[in-house]
Amino acid sequence: MNPNDLRLYATDALFVWGEVVDLKHFLPRIFELVAAHGAEFVDPQVVLNKLHHADWQNWPAPELRAVDRFLDVLWSCVLEGEPHEFYGEEIEDWLCGIAQAVGQLSPYLQTWIERAELFDEVGAWVRSETVKAKMTTIAAEYPQYDFVERAYISLP
Repeated sequence: MNPNDLRLYATDALFVWGEVVDLKHFLPRIFELVAAHGAEFVDPQVVLNKLHHADWQNWPAPELRAVDRFLDVLWSCVLEGEPHEFYGEEIEDWLCGIAQAVGQLSPYLQTWIERAELFDEVGAWVRSETVKAKMTTIAAEYPQYDFVERAYISLP
């Protein structure tokens, strides 16, 4: 099945048409396409959010293991890929998608931390002048979020 045939379904599954059984039928191909093409196919957050709405964590054990394994391998590929290699998707886009699907994000975050060079890269980005300027703007525009500026200033 080509990507165009599944794009609309993958976007609207469960909300506009189809039941969980239909999603399960197409899910292997949808996973293949989102892993291979990212948002060029469908926004990964949209695809992975379908799992939450399908209550996948209560599926039969073999299906549950298959989805768990896919998410683990997907996350490893995202972390191991060169920046922007994963079809322009940022790590946080994939992480947000996974967060919508799983009940516990800490194993994925721990995997990220264990890859120290990536964690250091994120830390350098957080401390950059661009992010500092953005945090200052947010704090000025939204005084109720003054904790953002305080947290940023407290970074080593």
